[in-house]
Amino acid sequence: MLAVTQRTCQGCTAPPLRYHRHRPVTIGTTVSAPTPNCNACAHFYITHDTAFPYGCHKLGFKSKRLPQYEVLASSGLPCLVFQPKGRRRAPPR
Repeated sequence: MLAVTQRTCQGCTAPPLRYHRHRPVTIGTTVSAPTPNCNACAHFYITHDTAFPYGCHKLGFKSKRLPQYEVLASSGLPCLVFQPKGRRRAPPR
């Protein structure tokens, strides 16, 4: 989770403003971290099933949406098994 600051005024009843003449105090709130890109993951694959075109080998499921969105919707967290694909080498000449 990433911390985002929300500005409020210390000792003032004025609503929080972007530019305020008093010294602002920050209160931490959380937002979800960006999800990894499935197309760059080693576990991602395209199925031949038209009803469920996307899959994840590591988590063992197929879905209509990209697995990153399914994981985020079901757990509320970004995918924790993301592994970048290895670099492909140029074929020998």
